Amino acid sequence: MNIRNLKSLLDLPSGVPEHVSRQFMFDLVTIGLEAVNPYDIVIKNIHYDSSSQNLLIAENEYDLSNKEVKVIGAGKAVGRMAEAIERILFDLPLSGIISVPEGVKRSVSLKKIHCVESTHPIPTEINIQNTQQTLEYISDVSSDDFVIALISGGGSALWTAPIPPIMLEDLADLNLELLHSGMSIHEINIIRKHVSRIKGGQAAQMIPAPVIVLLLSDVIGDKIESIASGPFTSDPSTFNDAMKLLEEYDVLKNGLPDTVNEVISQGCAGIIPETPKPNNQIFSQVHHFLLGSNTIARQAIYNSVKQFGFRVINNKQLVEEDAKVVGSNLAKLGMDFIREEDEPVLFISGGEPIVKVKGNGIGGRNQEVVAAFLKELSSLDSSPDLSFLSFGSDGIDGNSEFAGAICDKITIETYQEKNISIDTFQENNDLTKFFLKQGRSLILLGPTGTNVMDLHLLLINSSKLGNFLQN
Repeated sequence: MNIRNLKSLLDLPSGVPEHVSRQFMFDLVTIGLEAVNPYDIVIKNIHYDSSSQNLLIAENEYDLSNKEVKVIGAGKAVGRMAEAIERILFDLPLSGIISVPEGVKRSVSLKKIHCVESTHPIPTEINIQNTQQTLEYISDVSSDDFVIALISGGGSALWTAPIPPIMLEDLADLNLELLHSGMSIHEINIIRKHVSRIKGGQAAQMIPAPVIVLLLSDVIGDKIESIASGPFTSDPSTFNDAMKLLEEYDVLKNGLPDTVNEVISQGCAGIIPETPKPNNQIFSQVHHFLLGSNTIARQAIYNSVKQFGFRVINNKQLVEEDAKVVGSNLAKLGMDFIREEDEPVLFISGGEPIVKVKGNGIGGRNQEVVAAFLKELSSLDSSPDLSFLSFGSDGIDGNSEFAGAICDKITIETYQEKNISIDTFQENNDLTKFFLKQGRSLILLGPTGTNVMDLHLLLINSSKLGNFLQN
């Protein structure tokens, strides 16, 4: 995966150390993304023995003799995952349907599995139509079949099957409110599960055959019940939990659609059945395998940098705080390191910072993090020897075409010279425009075909990096 605007990002004055540090950081972006390439991950973890007709996953074996393999799935990464499944099981009776975001299908080559495109993050009519195709396909599965479900981040919006009388426009309004509410993804998914006919383990309820679920995680803690709202996973949350969250985050006051309120209220009253709970026997033949995560991407970066002989820290505590707080705290951490360390230090972290959207601008949480980092450091008398990069592993940051941004001495000095107030852009959630005015900051990846949340790379004493890379 290459950075599309790499040339402009490296268009710096000749001989400046930031050229070296930027190239180094951008190389790490590629390393992290390649480690969670969905195709490679599936090929590495799934094996088929044609002589015994056994499918091998980790230490588990599944007998596929006389079985038809049915593949279903939804998410940003399932296109490449499906390609790998077709390669592994090329000589078996195989069919399926998967749903990917718009623009992804052209990069996927499939012969037996049907691929449909839906909108993300806000569902539209095509999402409902494509999900209905999936439900019809599932209805033809028999107990003699074997089902492989491919699930990754983005699946919640792509599989859209609202509980009547909720209409599409109601669901779109709800999702917009949830994305702007400041809720964590775990909390958002509790509500999504309770307005859907497929999420929260309900897909598993429809299938009489054994199911293996292959997952790429885009949630804090890799909780499988939250990835794509857990269509094949038991749901410990309740309608009452969903109602409490709507009240806590003032979503009810902000104009919750009447149909949504009606469905959740009826669920609280026991009129609409709950999602299937952990003790439900339907899950006895459903087996989950987490193949890719933010942890894997960070570890790959860590392993690649250790060889250079300077300190590398892989922070295992994923962030799930306000994006401005995350950026400010990382800037303070960088300054602490500078006071303590004479050599380069790379601090690797990740997660899913939260942005409560109040404006109508263009941007995303990674740009919010980098802007807060820049704002924290710009008040200092001199530009600190720090380089910081934050990007979304799916290649998209909020409603922006960019994946994230970078901040270093060049960024800070440009900001101070141009004297552009960052506050207005932050208030309107319009940081893409701010960074475009800055220049040489925004990172353009395009859809990466994977999704394991965000990655943050903080390089301390970056001007001394060249000494280590030459050794």
